[in-house]
Amino acid sequence: MHWFLSLPHGLPAVTILTFAAVVVLLGARSFGRGAVQALALAGPLVAALPALWLPSADTFAVTAVLATALIGALLLCADELEMADLRAECAALLLLGSAGAIALASAGDLLSVLIGLETLSMAVAVLTGLGRGRRPVEAAFRFFVLAAASVATMIYGIGLIAYATGSFELGAAAPAPQLHDLHFAGLVLLSLGIAFELALVPLQFGALGAYREAPMAFAGFAMTASKLAAVLALGRIAAAHPELQPLLLGLGTLSIVVATLGGLAQRDLRGILAWSAVGHGGFLALALGCGDAGQKATIYYAVVYVGSAALAVAALAGRRGNLPFGDARTEPLGRARGIALVAALLSLAGVPPSPGFWAKLAVLGPAWHVAGPALTIVAVLGGVIGALYYLRPVPDLIAGFRAAEPGTLPAGSRLALAMVGGLWALFTVLPELAVRLAG
Repeated sequence: MHWFLSLPHGLPAVTILTFAAVVVLLGARSFGRGAVQALALAGPLVAALPALWLPSADTFAVTAVLATALIGALLLCADELEMADLRAECAALLLLGSAGAIALASAGDLLSVLIGLETLSMAVAVLTGLGRGRRPVEAAFRFFVLAAASVATMIYGIGLIAYATGSFELGAAAPAPQLHDLHFAGLVLLSLGIAFELALVPLQFGALGAYREAPMAFAGFAMTASKLAAVLALGRIAAAHPELQPLLLGLGTLSIVVATLGGLAQRDLRGILAWSAVGHGGFLALALGCGDAGQKATIYYAVVYVGSAALAVAALAGRRGNLPFGDARTEPLGRARGIALVAALLSLAGVPPSPGFWAKLAVLGPAWHVAGPALTIVAVLGGVIGALYYLRPVPDLIAGFRAAEPGTLPAGSRLALAMVGGLWALFTVLPELAVRLAG
């Protein structure tokens, strides 16, 4: 058993999640609703044991992704599905997507990056298409096509890197001078393939559709697990190849600007959260572009963003449609969910003293020293102006605080809301807690 627990690169967790997904699929027609939910929850919990029992360099990546999978399993709701009897298949896809995210986040070689990204992307595409109506299917098809294009780009980049270095390792030795340009081109293509999962501009279109149209639990999984896995993988590559820093700085700044403009045009909560994911992906890329100076800030920012986005998703779980701002007043969420959503929006906006404020400061410090004043000022302006669209629905949400809860929340949703809300409160009162988790 010890040999299994000591396997590298999150392989024990990947194996357990895959086995759990197979069990769910084999018993899809015989398991009841409670059994499916139990297996969906048991998979991430059991998969976390090897990482916690024998901590390694991959422990943070494994446990963080499993935490997002656990929240997704708690929020799994058949009411948002086109066909309610596909609940078991959704749970299996959630487990397989989590396995792909762990493989991507903890990858030590290029082939693991490819397999992890492909598994994660296909799971997100299918989960998106299982929502009610035609728009989720259209969004899923768009995501599938663009994900396939990003994977093809990545494969071509991996081929160039392997040709130049003779190895599939992430930190392979530098090639001969005459192959340097070929090697750099491969690194750029590889980074662009991962940037699709991070929803960086100009590769954000597929992810935007998934964030807006997928059932809320799956949209939350895409916004958190996918982004977390992508930033950890891209961080490993950028650390081994500092020549990618200017590319990441450029993509990050461009993403912040475009997301700010896109967010200002939104009139519904799903649109805000979708463009928010693009903007925060930009801040993560900006931190990655700062090299060693931004490494700790990157992980800290990722932890805070995942917690804030998960809180917003938990507050909105079970509500269908794009949720226009006015609906928050006429069809209020209720006090508990309303307060949670306001807290999440304040953190995503970076309003002090929320966790998002400290996370943005953590990124802007290294950016000023590495990227220079110009790009840092653009990022600051993007963050300040972007706060306008986060705050726009807040008055309507506050007006609904006195309303009774619109129906009884499922036990899973209540638990997810309590878990993520408690974590958000701890990050606010004790910002160093997020730093320790990131470290």
